[in-house]
Amino acid sequence: MLVNIAISKFSFPEKRCPSGLTIEIFFEIDINFSLAAGHFADYLIQNRWTVLSVRRLMTAIGLLGPGLFMLLFISVDSLPLAVM
Repeated sequence: MLVNIAISKFSFPEKRCPSGLTIEIFFEIDINFSLAAGHFADYLIQNRWTVLSVRRLMTAIGLLGPGLFMLLFISVDSLPLAVM
C-alpha cells in the first residue's frame, strides 16, 4: 500500500523498507556521531575545559544543529537535497 506524504513543498509516496535498512543507516550515523562527540568532549576536558563548559557546548550543538538544518530545509527546492 502506498500513501502520499506531503512534506513542505514536496509530495512523494511512502515506501516501506522490509529489511529495516533505512532505519539502520540512521542509527549507524547516530552512533558514529555520538562516539566522535564523546572523544571530542574528552579531548576538551583534557585541555583544561571544565566539565560544565563541555556539557554546555555539547548541548548547544545538539539543540542548534537540528534547528539549523530545519531552517535550511525550508529553502531547498529539489527533492534529493530535501531527503538528504
